Amino acid sequence: MQSDSGFTFIELAITIAIFAVLAAIAIPNMIRWKSNAQFRASVNTLAGDLALAKQAAIRGNANAVVTFSDTGYSIFLDDGSGGGTINDGDQDGSEATLRDRTFPAGVAIDSRSMTFPGSSTYFDGKGLCTATGSLSIYNSSDQRSISVNRIGRIDVN
Repeated sequence: MQSDSGFTFIELAITIAIFAVLAAIAIPNMIRWKSNAQFRASVNTLAGDLALAKQAAIRGNANAVVTFSDTGYSIFLDDGSGGGTINDGDQDGSEATLRDRTFPAGVAIDSRSMTFPGSSTYFDGKGLCTATGSLSIYNSSDQRSISVNRIGRIDVN
């Protein structure tokens, strides 16, 4: 007599078909979720780094300059070290880079909507921002605006 252990071909085919349907439903949602999570993280990181620039400017009593590009941004402390002039807006020699970030693929700054003069802003030694403005960050499905006002307040909309 033969024992009835194991799976039949029909049972195995049905199980594989169920997994294929579930994967077809789940994988696009997971990809969309990951893209949106990267976008939200980029917006929050930029807002946090702007706050860091403000604090570093106060701590170092010098301008903390934030320069934006389409794919990221750079922050440095303009303290005059490295042979340049203090608060000249240029990163000279050994002026410390606080952050140099590139956004993940699919996340970018809309340069057409940016109102910061010269695609940069800075916080002075008192934490004030005289180069006020705003910018929009976007991905394929969402867009957020970040603005900095005169007293250095950072708003995310």
